[in-house]
Amino acid sequence: MRTSRESPPTRRGRPEARRVSFSPYAGPSFHCEDGTPVSAAALVWLDADGACWAVMET
Repeated sequence: MRTSRESPPTRRGRPEARRVSFSPYAGPSFHCEDGTPVSAAALVWLDADGACWAVMET
């Protein structure tokens, strides 16, 4: 079973999802785990346990 800290599985040749954070109180933006702001993503999804994942644009 996958925990919220593990990256979702990827398939060969497809981009990998990165864990990001979102706080509606800090402003309408997502940030990578290292604090880098995310300016664009191809896909972002929120898990029920509060984990956020994004596939970055290429």
